[in-house]
Amino acid sequence: MKFFYSLFLLMLVSFLNAQTFELTDKHRLSEAKRKAEALDRQKDNLILAQSDFRGYDVNYYGLTLDIFPSSYMMHGSVEVKSTVSRDNLSNILLDFSTYLNVDSVKSENQTLNFTHNSAGLNIVLNKNYNTDETVSVSIYYHGRTDFGGNSVFGTSFGHTSVLGKHHLWSLSEPYGARDWWPCKDTPLDKADSMDITYIVPEGMTATSNGILVSETTANGRSTFHWKVSYPMATYLVSIAAYEYARYDDEYISAAGDTLPIMFFVAPQNLNNSKETFMYVNDMIAGFSNLFGEYPFMREKYGHVEASISGGMEHQTLTTLGPIQFNQGFYGLGLISHELAHMWWGDMITCASFQDIWLNEGFATYSEALIQEVFYGKEAYHAQMEFEEYYGAGTIFVEDTTDSNRIFNGYLSYSKGAYFLHMLRGVVGDSTFFDILKAWYNNPKTKYSSAYTADFINVCEEVSGLNLEKFFDQWIYGQYYPVYGYGFKTEKVDEGYKLSLFIDQVQDKTGLFWMPIDIRVTTTDGQKHDFVVWDSLASQQFDIVLESDAVDIELDPDKWILKETRSKLIDPPLDKGVLLVNGLGWRLAGVREAYDARAFWGNAEITFWDLFDAPADGYPESLPAPAGNGPLSLNRLGQYSTVIWVSNKSGGDFEAWKEIPWLDYLNNGGNIIFISKSGQAFITDGLRDYLGITWDENELTLIYDFVSSSPDMIDMNMNSSMAFIGVFDTLLTKQTSKLLFKTVAEQEYTKGVGVISSPADGGDFVYLAARPYQFDNQQLRTNITQILSSYMGVPVSDLAESEKVQIPEKFDISNIYPNPFNPETTINFTLPEASDINLTVFDVLGKKVATLIDNMSYKTGTHKVTWNAGNEASGLYFIQLSDGKSTITRKTILMK
Repeated sequence: MKFFYSLFLLMLVSFLNAQTFELTDKHRLSEAKRKAEALDRQKDNLILAQSDFRGYDVNYYGLTLDIFPSSYMMHGSVEVKSTVSRDNLSNILLDFSTYLNVDSVKSENQTLNFTHNSAGLNIVLNKNYNTDETVSVSIYYHGRTDFGGNSVFGTSFGHTSVLGKHHLWSLSEPYGARDWWPCKDTPLDKADSMDITYIVPEGMTATSNGILVSETTANGRSTFHWKVSYPMATYLVSIAAYEYARYDDEYISAAGDTLPIMFFVAPQNLNNSKETFMYVNDMIAGFSNLFGEYPFMREKYGHVEASISGGMEHQTLTTLGPIQFNQGFYGLGLISHELAHMWWGDMITCASFQDIWLNEGFATYSEALIQEVFYGKEAYHAQMEFEEYYGAGTIFVEDTTDSNRIFNGYLSYSKGAYFLHMLRGVVGDSTFFDILKAWYNNPKTKYSSAYTADFINVCEEVSGLNLEKFFDQWIYGQYYPVYGYGFKTEKVDEGYKLSLFIDQVQDKTGLFWMPIDIRVTTTDGQKHDFVVWDSLASQQFDIVLESDAVDIELDPDKWILKETRSKLIDPPLDKGVLLVNGLGWRLAGVREAYDARAFWGNAEITFWDLFDAPADGYPESLPAPAGNGPLSLNRLGQYSTVIWVSNKSGGDFEAWKEIPWLDYLNNGGNIIFISKSGQAFITDGLRDYLGITWDENELTLIYDFVSSSPDMIDMNMNSSMAFIGVFDTLLTKQTSKLLFKTVAEQEYTKGVGVISSPADGGDFVYLAARPYQFDNQQLRTNITQILSSYMGVPVSDLAESEKVQIPEKFDISNIYPNPFNPETTINFTLPEASDINLTVFDVLGKKVATLIDNMSYKTGTHKVTWNAGNEASGLYFIQLSDGKSTITRKTILMK
């Protein structure tokens, strides 16, 4: 059952070479919920259906329904032919809900006694039957057609009105067949054949499984006789009746046999439906080539519209819906999923709902396969990327009383599909498709029911591999591996020895046994593919190459459901400073900052641009970039210091995430990171390294950048900076030091610059800001000081303007403007750090404002703004005091 695909308007765009299959997860989940609710209502019967001790195997059903839609009534009869499987069988127990009334039961022209209640229909046979004897019973019943039942939103048999016309349909999965006809309602016992006859008012078409043997009309009533000559599970038996329009297609098999394809649609959808239904023929051919010939060649395939959500894989005639809303458009993902069920789910049906993935996982995976057939490997991998699921739970359903678990779209569907994708990666394409064909032809399960163990046996027989661990960890186990990996190289006689290190660092589950594809890029630009078999917590693999390795990819084609974390192995850190640009070149101020060398001063640098070159070329201040795009670990590990300027735009954030920065720091590398988005970039490990605690507000607006260290200077900003990741000024590590804080117009002071300098690791500086919105000269001075004084980076020809200037005296150096109205700025200098007061008095000696109240300020030049507000025009005195000295200066307020 395909239960999670939105019905969408297919856009055929002429310039595309490939058409994607639209997938909508919410529809997957909503229909999963519907199936789960259906099963909940059938729990009382579930154990009985799964544990069959009834003593007979059904060979044949003959179902007849005589339906009178106008009066909402129907009369039905079912002939059940069975082979007895135990001696002294005296009763036949059939599943039959109490929505409809049993009139009589007969066998060999004798009327039989029966009881009909919530436990089912218990028939007392006219004699005792022994093993291998044949018993036949016929049940006659009647009732209303609008009873609903218990499967699809409370409905296994629906009767409604579409555009003012009567419409009937069924959807019986998992145990809804019993609601509208008496049967042995379990996939463990498929009847070998069926005759299905529906009698409806003239003008209506009644569709079902198999081939249409006859269609006759007399006395205002039409009779449709359908015949099924293949085994079929009871939940796949269907009816859909409406005043349909019909059109046909045909599929020609490789052997030259003809398969009729029938489409039954609401008349208003006749033309629109052809746009997507036209793909069915090619899909049948595609699947037949991959799996084996369409399994019901003697009958048909087709679609019928009905009032359901999504689709249902009724054998040989898929039901799609909702009929009244979609105007005939159906997603190709939905169409391919339901078609694939003809092989996986209808021909081979899960014997237990613990193994529902044999139906739904296979059909979901088949959507990706048909993408590959139509549009190639890239489309296949894109589809499989959609199916990735990283949550808890096993593919195998351990608790079949939990209906939501059975029809879990993430586990039974997506992860079940991804398991097959991984199996293909393990055994290789040729063997994988041999497995699918062997599974198709497996004599034990073909046209029958299957368990996971049956599939395991086929996989091992075909591949010659012991796949016990593989199945155990993925079908019966939870989660996925998390690989930490890195490499180093050394020159050897044969060329270069690459040592690959892989750790399994997952903490939610045990170790995984998996072959892993490795792609190595060498200095000559060549790519080399290898396979390593990983199964331990830590492993080393050595590979000899002709050229040195510059990059390595783990599982580049995504054959494994996994997470990866890069590791930096013994980096040389011998090439000085690497400046990494993560700023979009069109941002106002970026080019000016580079022109002023604001991010590196006079230090010698190598430049790396995460983006393409700007259209008007790089600033002359920069050396030619060593590269563009993501930064490889091998490249990073060559440099002792990285300056990364960021605005979290384009691929900047994604490139940062791929680098194991803690490895780099712990190996002695230094980082200067300037970004507004620290809370995104700086993960918990890096935050602990810095010793900072984030402010709860991730969208802080800051107005100033005030130094908190005597070797830093204040930095003016071109404008206030929004959305800045600030932190508490109280640091959690003794090896960390506050460099800058923001104070203006804040209710409390916050940190915007910090350095961590542990004895056993590199220096890490974080400046919380937009790098291009500073006074470029001031930023350059501070960066130069950080590089030279903290990180030991040689800075040639350090200009006087780049050095921190220590004032010679305690003074109010300037008041500007003066006169003023209504605001002026007071500049003052401190030759040493002091606790100061800054106060305003009028001509009468009355204190009118306290601008600084006994606050600690560092050595340097500082400024404070005074807004006189409602004060009267006149002469005022500004007084600066540090407890030892007092300076007073005049200013005039002129209104």
